[in-house]
Amino acid sequence: MTTKRLETQKKILSSARQIFLKKGFSGTSMSQIAKEANVAKALLFHYFKTKEDLWKNVKDEVIGQNIIENLNCVPTDSFEHFIEFIIDARFTLYGENQDLVLMMNWQRLEVQEEIAGTTSLPADMWKKELEQFQSKGEINEKIDTTLLQNLIFSLSSLPFLEKWEWTENKEKLEEYKILLKRTVSFIARNR
Repeated sequence: MTTKRLETQKKILSSARQIFLKKGFSGTSMSQIAKEANVAKALLFHYFKTKEDLWKNVKDEVIGQNIIENLNCVPTDSFEHFIEFIIDARFTLYGENQDLVLMMNWQRLEVQEEIAGTTSLPADMWKKELEQFQSKGEINEKIDTTLLQNLIFSLSSLPFLEKWEWTENKEKLEEYKILLKRTVSFIARNR
């Protein structure tokens, strides 16, 4: 990409981020973003085909490329290592990214499945790995891996999205993390 093109894209993403954080997905229009970025609406659609695409790209930017690369490199030697890695990574992700927490809270108000995930981290990103653990017998064959993945996603984000009074307490978060790892392992093995 040329420098001017990259600058324009960054300007659009920055403007979209500001508006999405204030108004959420439904409360934001592409016209508002184009106006805030000081670009023609047609140019906005040249860079991002849909508002859903722009939302996911903003989440990618909030998360950061280093974290995305880390989350795409999960250990596959054992289900226990896999679960430990994912839960630790998700706690770090939410604990260090308040803008992402805000976007996720806005997202929870939506009924559109198209805004789940990011462009780099799709909603079903670990389904293949879970199915491999299932084929090795590390996950009960009767467990629906999509439901298991959704359980992991939901329970690992819950303390940050709900803002429970103890979420600032590092010891309590560690206790919750340990309990979560044990719970997911138990559920995955039993049915």
